[in-house]
Amino acid sequence: CTATSEAIQVSVRPLPAAPTITALRPATFCQGDFTQLQANSPHTTFRWNSGATTRMIEVRNGGEHSVRAVDGTGCISNPSSPTRVVVNPLPERPIVQVSGGTTFCANESPPTLSVGEEWGYLWSNGSSTQRITPKATGSYSVRTINQFGCSSSSSQSVGVTVLPVPTIPIIELIGLDTFCEGDSTTLRASGGSGTFEWSTGARASSIKVAEKGSYTVRLRAANGCFSDPSPPRVIDTKEKPIRPTISQAGLYMLEAGTDLRPELRYEWRRSGIVLPQADRRIKAATPGTYAVRAYLVHSLTLTCVSDASEDRVFSPLEGVSQLIAYPNPVGSERRLYLESLTTFENLTIQLLDLNTKVLQSYFIPRLDEQYSLELPILPRGVYLLKIQSATLNTVQK
Repeated sequence: CTATSEAIQVSVRPLPAAPTITALRPATFCQGDFTQLQANSPHTTFRWNSGATTRMIEVRNGGEHSVRAVDGTGCISNPSSPTRVVVNPLPERPIVQVSGGTTFCANESPPTLSVGEEWGYLWSNGSSTQRITPKATGSYSVRTINQFGCSSSSSQSVGVTVLPVPTIPIIELIGLDTFCEGDSTTLRASGGSGTFEWSTGARASSIKVAEKGSYTVRLRAANGCFSDPSPPRVIDTKEKPIRPTISQAGLYMLEAGTDLRPELRYEWRRSGIVLPQADRRIKAATPGTYAVRAYLVHSLTLTCVSDASEDRVFSPLEGVSQLIAYPNPVGSERRLYLESLTTFENLTIQLLDLNTKVLQSYFIPRLDEQYSLELPILPRGVYLLKIQSATLNTVQK
């Protein structure tokens, strides 16, 4: 026997279409950031492979993400095409290395702040180099950037303090900037408050200088900072003649020795009284104590004077004729010297043999100091020297 059951209606519902995924933010990002993935489907219920059921999810970790749509009958679509999320690592937090003092004067070298090598750098002052030399007071830190473009966390802050420097002082000259050796002048600094320190090492508002050279001064403020050096003050010294000596250069002649340059002039004194003569040699016709100083003229306004010589007591010969010829006898140099206490003009001199034959004649326009005659070559013997002028007529053997 057979029997037939009641019929059962079977319905096969179609699956919902597989949704698509849209990344609302970049799917590749740096650690600590996130992206948002949105399922695109007319349905309102979803099943993500992460377990989430909302249309949009926030993703902070890397990996592949897919989603299924659920329709009103409970049918579940096939999964969407996966979307890959990439999370790039951050650089390690940099450590700033400091070279140099972080508290410095504005005219000194600033410190160098640096970090280890990376792909990029971003300092708090906007610089983008591996090292910086900050010149302004402030707090400095840096973030490094790796090959993925990810920034590290900020480094430790380094405080930098720039101290102000005092104004540049000026040098005032109290005296001359060019003077004779052995003399000195005064330089005085002014401008600002603090301690003045000179290029000589002196610490004072004014200094006395006796050496030629270029002098500058700096001002040190209470914060320890120095100003830049002042404009230089150039000092020049001129030669001072060597202290002369006095020697006897003839019977009545005194001579200033040591320095024989013709440009020197002299001041002679006899027993403290200045004599009119200014040459290196003078006729000392009067006994007394003689001294001399040498003068060297450098310009219309500067003449340098030596120290005075040692005193020389001198007395001219007494009881001799008005004019003396020496040496007698004449030596091999055939040089005969004439001197007199008084001055003679237009002297005629004849050299005679004992028979009064004229061997040589000389004319001296003025005899007021030692005069030298060069004698001819003659046999050894005795000769006469006839000397004549308007006030003198003498013969010497």
